[in-house]
Amino acid sequence: MSLGYDKVLEWLISNPGTNPLPLEVNAVNKSGLTALDVLLIFASEAGDREIEEILRNAGARRARDMIMSLSTTPPYEITNNNIQTPSAANGPTTSDLCADNLVNYFKFKRGRDSPSDARTALLVIAVLVTTATFQAGLNPPGGVWQDTESNGGPRNPSYEAGRSIMGSYHPVNYLLFMVFNSIGFSVSIYMITVLISNFPFLWEFRACVLALYFTYNIAITSMAPNSLKVFLTAFSSALPSLSPLIAKLVSKLIMASRGFLTHLKHRFTC
Repeated sequence: MSLGYDKVLEWLISNPGTNPLPLEVNAVNKSGLTALDVLLIFASEAGDREIEEILRNAGARRARDMIMSLSTTPPYEITNNNIQTPSAANGPTTSDLCADNLVNYFKFKRGRDSPSDARTALLVIAVLVTTATFQAGLNPPGGVWQDTESNGGPRNPSYEAGRSIMGSYHPVNYLLFMVFNSIGFSVSIYMITVLISNFPFLWEFRACVLALYFTYNIAITSMAPNSLKVFLTAFSSALPSLSPLIAKLVSKLIMASRGFLTHLKHRFTC
């Protein structure tokens, strides 16, 4: 490493006597970041791996890792070439942590959390939702008929092989299931498309997404009862253009409900 930061850091950790104050490797800044957090978020040079190894050997941890063992593993201090821990009375205990603090801690915060890590997490979640909704669309509750029955009655409707059993007996429930499942599938596809913008092979990926979407639409309309085919075809065809609007609407509803719940909480706690 040209600037020798790793050597300077190693010397400071190995010679704590040069500093009148104990060297606390897990101290946090105003953004709630430790030295290891800052290094990992803003890594820029080849020698950062050596610095990371030095910090970890000295007991450095990420802020999000310390919250889980806060009551049993207080922040480390380096004194007299040994890693020591202060008394438990110097730090907060588990009883001091309320649910609100934990929720706020794990929320994404600009300047503290890496946008790249957040995008990766969102991409994984979107892929999981896409997979789950695609499988649910191709395998609706109750499965599909394995044979064809042309002579049906009030209690035993006629059906065709490959049609949904749920759609034959409960068409309204089947319609609601497919509508909400298709919304989840479409919005998750939209999220993936947004998250991978400006990636290599973007047009190839869009071709794959388009093929996947057509596969899903053909499958759900083929399994639907004749009375629902036209509606499901029109609805699923319009969803790609409606996905951004649906995402914004859901976001506004969540924000409104969150504000309403916060208002109720303050009203009943005051």
